[in-house]
Amino acid sequence: MKVKDLRIIIDERERKSGIPKLLTAIGIKTEIKTLLIGDYIVGPETVVERKSVQDLVSSVFDGRLFDQCDRLKDNFQYPILLLEGNVDEIESITENPLIFYGALSTIAINFKIPIIPTPNANHTAKLLVSLCSKKES
Repeated sequence: MKVKDLRIIIDERERKSGIPKLLTAIGIKTEIKTLLIGDYIVGPETVVERKSVQDLVSSVFDGRLFDQCDRLKDNFQYPILLLEGNVDEIESITENPLIFYGALSTIAINFKIPIIPTPNANHTAKLLVSLCSKKES
């Protein structure tokens, strides 16, 4: 499949990440709208929730994270958590890194949602393109 034939639906709150512009620059067709679940819909049954390391920790403490995981699993066959940033930052974000790793373990084991790390927005855009081009079965 050619890049110009690919399409990604993006949550409007992702504009500030710069990723929509990166995807457009690559040649991906994008549609920006308010998504109730996830940040990027890359296929009919594939959704990506993007979290920075800081956002993941915050969403554990405010109770959003596991509710989001439930909704991802309930509405899409192939949900993915994309973890963007430097995991080494965890030491400066929280006094107890086990909270972070415990959340990742729960997502992977209990929810069975794959977690894919990327170091920055450029790599996130490339990963989204590769996910978009995968044929769902």
